[in-house]
Amino acid sequence: MPVPVFEQTIQKVKETKRVEPEHVSGSVAFFAIILILLIAVTMEIALLDINRIFNPQYDSCRARGPIVQRLFDTDSVPKTCDLKQYESARLLLHADVVVPLVLVCVLGFVLININKRSVTGKIFRVVFVIVAAWGTVRVTYEGLAYSLRHHALYGKYFVLLTAAIAIIVMIMWLQRNMVDHRGVAPVKK
Repeated sequence: MPVPVFEQTIQKVKETKRVEPEHVSGSVAFFAIILILLIAVTMEIALLDINRIFNPQYDSCRARGPIVQRLFDTDSVPKTCDLKQYESARLLLHADVVVPLVLVCVLGFVLININKRSVTGKIFRVVFVIVAAWGTVRVTYEGLAYSLRHHALYGKYFVLLTAAIAIIVMIMWLQRNMVDHRGVAPVKK
């Protein structure tokens, strides 16, 4: 006696095996965090050394005190220093280093994204994204502090506009991830 069509489809569904995704162990996640911190500290030291070596205003503007104090307190800067030139050169030097770093991270992310099933690839994609985000936030913060200090008239608008754009991007990213995570397709009109 032939098997009804409905029962044939049920048998085919039961026969297919579901592939379980690989999970990252706790020790691998710990070492990935250590790698991210190591790269961030290395880049901070590299940015400070690049500023010290290549900034022509560095010797005359050597400020004392914590870096956060130096960003907003102009009294800690020696009087022989042209602070605007020093900070312009520092911002350009840091941008010259961070922009290629972000491009390398994006390229690495794209190249590793080809093999989506590899756990190692997932870990390195996360590292690339975090390092690129760190570099972008670092240079953006320096640019915002520079514009607030030296161009107060339009600096505040630049800061507010940058914050609005960042929030819009975060909302779009979160919405896309929620839709992808829940498996619900967005409504198309």
